[in-house]
Amino acid sequence: MTEEIFLRGALLKWVHHFGVFKDCKDFVDSSLKEDPQVVLAKFHQLVDSAHDSLDKNELKTFLETYFQPPGSDTLRCQVEQNLPNWFDLQHQLKENFAAILSKTKDDKQESVLSWITYLFDCWRSLCLQVHPQVYEHPSRYTLIPWKKPMIVAGGRFREFYYWDSYFIIKGLLSCGLFTLARDMVDNLLDMVFMFGFVPNGGRIYYLNRSQPPLLSDMIAIVVKNWSDDNPSLLTFLHRALQGLEKEYEFFSKYRSVFIDDPPRKLNRYFVNATEPRPESFCSDNRLVKNWSEQQQRNQCCCGLASAAESGWDFSSRWLEDGCHLYTICTQNIVPVCLNSILLRMESQMSSLYQQYLSLASTEPLSSDIKSQLEQRIVWFHQQRSMRAQAIRHVLWDTHSLQWRDYDMKRKQWTQRKFCSSASNYLPLWSHSIEYLISSEKEAKGIVESFMNSGLLQNGGVLTTTFESGEQWDSPNAWPPVQDMLAEGFLALERFAPGCGAQQVASKIVTRYIQSSYHGWHQTGYMYEKYNGMQSCGQSGGGGEYEPQIGFGWTNGVALYFLRHYAEWIDSPLFP
Repeated sequence: MTEEIFLRGALLKWVHHFGVFKDCKDFVDSSLKEDPQVVLAKFHQLVDSAHDSLDKNELKTFLETYFQPPGSDTLRCQVEQNLPNWFDLQHQLKENFAAILSKTKDDKQESVLSWITYLFDCWRSLCLQVHPQVYEHPSRYTLIPWKKPMIVAGGRFREFYYWDSYFIIKGLLSCGLFTLARDMVDNLLDMVFMFGFVPNGGRIYYLNRSQPPLLSDMIAIVVKNWSDDNPSLLTFLHRALQGLEKEYEFFSKYRSVFIDDPPRKLNRYFVNATEPRPESFCSDNRLVKNWSEQQQRNQCCCGLASAAESGWDFSSRWLEDGCHLYTICTQNIVPVCLNSILLRMESQMSSLYQQYLSLASTEPLSSDIKSQLEQRIVWFHQQRSMRAQAIRHVLWDTHSLQWRDYDMKRKQWTQRKFCSSASNYLPLWSHSIEYLISSEKEAKGIVESFMNSGLLQNGGVLTTTFESGEQWDSPNAWPPVQDMLAEGFLALERFAPGCGAQQVASKIVTRYIQSSYHGWHQTGYMYEKYNGMQSCGQSGGGGEYEPQIGFGWTNGVALYFLRHYAEWIDSPLFP
């Protein structure tokens, strides 16, 4: 019944036909004052009395009578029970971020510390718990309830989002908020055990898709920050590995493809959708009308939902003609980004099993269980090796010294109007450089390739160098891209010392910090994305909704860079 109201059906179509909400997401995020069967019966009565000629004002009155506004399904919650008072917090932040403050001019230190304090304080406003009414009347809400406190993205995004959570957790741990970071991982593991995967976000309309699978990264970084006096690590790891096995099975079973002969297994984003996304019903519905055949419309809906699963919604990477969104064909693309993430996951799974085995060895352990753990270590190592070979064979471009998305329909690399994409360098971040790069000469070539690509600009790394009007294209620079590539180039420097990758990482970190600081200093806001062509912190734009402020992953990446990358930041950072 809930789905009949919010995910499909006449009411959803009437609401968007009249354009009652400026943002389509507002309707599907609202909640019911009565049970769904009561609301549907009342709506059918309204339609019958209007003789199928419903008036906009009548519909608005109906919505006011039976619906609550978005945001009524969550409550603010305290970040941590032992949250320090303001004076203790200032001392703690000065200690945690001493390295970056020492690189800041004396007359700027107070301003930079105020910025760091602001970023910390944002966790208070973004930390939500589920309203008790959701548990009492779940059918009245689209929210998927979570048990423990959760940091949301902010703005129109009132629920958790999967891959956002990784960058948020990095920021939380940079502030010393370990308990909240672990709580977020526990919530996402709950999702895996309920659904077999982590949904795109915390709403029922996201249950047909996931997002970039970064759960193993979240688990790994939480384990890394686990204090020695906490005895429950073994229990946490046991549950975490069970969840990761389920997620890995989901992506293997439902998102894998075989390329070339002999067949090489890689992965794609694929959502078997044939209808517009409920949260973007208006825009999707307009797009599919560009096609006359139902099969073409179905493919367009599939492409839109699959791009939403990629997290890059939307980008010219997914467009068949590189320009027009209605030509979207995400499901036909084998993307560099997803396969880099899964390669990293395979590496982490092997390492996490090794850690679990080491911890478990202090307790009675049967030979069978020990053998099973050792087999999983070997198996994930093998999967990592095979994927790395497939990436090298299918996605590596020896001429331009970067990796490229593969078009399964055309059986060649994608031919898009942009010259390059930040995704083309994400294999550097995969924890598997030694499997992917053959020599120090090749490493130097990759650095030159990136520096000549046009991706690195004054405000950071662009998503692509093509300006399509979509938000995951030029001129936008997104926080997760900065984080992944900075880490990736530092890894490349360790693989091939002196190749110049460290200088690239330094530029990425410095330009992102400068841009986000200047934006905050001028406006008081942190943006979801930035205009990468500018260093002044101007908000990014484009796409299907207004630029958002808040913002979970923006704050997380800034805090992580400030805490952990101070030595890589060019000085003076804040002129």
